[in-house]
Amino acid sequence: FKNAYALFTKDVWQAASDAVGTRNAALVSSEIAKRWRELLPSEKSHYKALADEENAGHRAYKELKEEAR
Repeated sequence: FKNAYALFTKDVWQAASDAVGTRNAALVSSEIAKRWRELLPSEKSHYKALADEENAGHRAYKELKEEAR
């Protein structure tokens, strides 16, 4: 299962890496965290909705799999 922050990270990793000028995970992660803190609530809610949608699909698959047993 993914959360909103994980999906945001996936979207902005390359741009954050370019911004800090390195692929060092610690530095890029710090930049991503800074960007996340600066997001407007409406922008965060977009990622929350994406996470909810993706996780609902995972839950539905898991339920089907369990029913098939």
